[in-house]
Amino acid sequence: MRRATVGASRALIGAARGMAATLLVLAPAGCGKSKPAEHETLEFETVPDTSAIARGQPLLTRFEPYRASDGAMRARGHLDLPDGTRIQLSVRRADGSELDRVQVDVAGGGFDTPPILDNGRPPAQGLYRFVVSTQFNSVWQPENVLSATRNGLDLRGPGVRRGAHGEAMFEIAMEKRL
Repeated sequence: MRRATVGASRALIGAARGMAATLLVLAPAGCGKSKPAEHETLEFETVPDTSAIARGQPLLTRFEPYRASDGAMRARGHLDLPDGTRIQLSVRRADGSELDRVQVDVAGGGFDTPPILDNGRPPAQGLYRFVVSTQFNSVWQPENVLSATRNGLDLRGPGVRRGAHGEAMFEIAMEKRL
């Protein structure tokens, strides 16, 4: 019986030596990562500060949600943007759920939305959050708007910002009881 134990012990010791040798070979690799060469330096991308673009005269100079004679909700306003600029108006209830979202084009410096209904009926009286927004890219805007605003990059004022890829965007939100 002692011979079987000695044989098994020798087999375990041999396996352990093999594993130790493997670990010694792999250890210098450091999990596959190597140290950067001494001449390599860490570089950071520098982008221009865009915080100043939100300063200036407001682009949205008037905003008025109102009720049509049939009780439907509508909104009109004036924007200092070229005619043909497509904007979006999102309307949210006080609980945060979306009532509706409509898109309209600026004409004569202004806009007036189509009727906004709640499942075919006039929305209940209450507090609503209105978000006027747009993006300045070829999907949202016609060529004349992109050309007149240099793809929106010439715009300044409250609500103007840059997207993740540097594109110009505009978004302003307000709450109104209606």
